[in-house]
Amino acid sequence: MNSQRFFNDKKNMLEVWLDEILPQNDPDVIPLLEAARYSTLAGGKRFRGAIVLSMADWLGESRSMLALAGGVEMIHAYSLIHDDLPAMDDDDLRRGKPTNHIIFGEATAILAGDFLLSEAHRLIIEGLRKEGFDPERILNVMSFLGEVLGAAGMVGGQEMDMRLTGRPINQAILEKIHQFKTGRFIEFSFVAPLILSRGIRSPEMTSDLGAFALKLGLLFQVVDDILDVTAEEDILGKPVGSDTENHKTTYVSLLGLEQAKHVAQNLEHELLQGLSSMKDTVLKAGLSQWVDQVAHRDR
Repeated sequence: MNSQRFFNDKKNMLEVWLDEILPQNDPDVIPLLEAARYSTLAGGKRFRGAIVLSMADWLGESRSMLALAGGVEMIHAYSLIHDDLPAMDDDDLRRGKPTNHIIFGEATAILAGDFLLSEAHRLIIEGLRKEGFDPERILNVMSFLGEVLGAAGMVGGQEMDMRLTGRPINQAILEKIHQFKTGRFIEFSFVAPLILSRGIRSPEMTSDLGAFALKLGLLFQVVDDILDVTAEEDILGKPVGSDTENHKTTYVSLLGLEQAKHVAQNLEHELLQGLSSMKDTVLKAGLSQWVDQVAHRDR
């Protein structure tokens, strides 16, 4: 299989769905809808949504999980809009374009994020119900979603990130920030399709999919930190070195570039080693491709 073409196909499916599903026809709230569409359709890797669609394929699931995948991307867009605000990371550029609040103002940017978060929940539930997924499994997925977005997940990670910016921290705290802020939502993207399709959180007793996903999320962040100082700005889509400028502790600033690269290599090895005993050969091959995608990306 051509893995890059496979992932690009998933990304294209998401782009079409998001463009069709996001409203743009209510004249009384046009700025809100335009702001929501601006950030959601601004490109990006579609990493989390593509994981959902890939997992559905590798699990042999015939029912569509496109609503779940698209909802995940809408929630990711909400998080980026809010992260970029002056009260948080205060970023002016995202994916090579002005950030949402620069174009639409802070108030509309906040409301656009709120809209995307709430609308995503509605679309996920409606979409999964229409596809005939078990109501109890949908409920379990939505409960899990609330967990990974809350204080023990994305929001908690952002709070830690802001509070500790500019203060000395150790590697364990840095890892916890990234586990909460990035890893838990990636964990959801892998595990939720398994809950929906098979009613379980791990494919077999010898493989913990959640632990795999959290470690993959950590690898994603370490590579992100490396790219922040090594990538070309036009490829990365944001100013190179922006984390350093914002006085954020990264794996590079904490350990140095070469040691950060060593950490990334070790994580890649550990992830692949952890998959070696997996009995589901289709899922094993697919997860291995995700490790490769994350470890060797250029943006």
